Amino acid sequence: MTPDLFLVFPFIIVVTAIVMGVIGKVSKHAMDLKHAEKMMHFNASAPAPQVTAKLEELEQRLRVLERIATEDRQGTALAAEIEALRNDAGTPLTMPARDREQVQ
Repeated sequence: MTPDLFLVFPFIIVVTAIVMGVIGKVSKHAMDLKHAEKMMHFNASAPAPQVTAKLEELEQRLRVLERIATEDRQGTALAAEIEALRNDAGTPLTMPARDREQVQ
């Protein structure tokens, strides 16, 4: 081997390491951009069925609360109905007979 080869070989190794580092950084940045683009597209798509179902449930509960708040009733019947909603949302509401007649 010639002495020039001993000087060139370390230079080639250093340049190769720098080039590989730059290629690695660029490819990682490209993958991050692709991932961010996919996430933006995913977030812009239609909501998941669970989210839609929960939203419908909350809208239904809001309608019930609006109806309770706007109906003309005595305070005790209103308080009982609110307590029934607070205790269990799936339980049918019970009202005194005199209040049932007003609703129907």
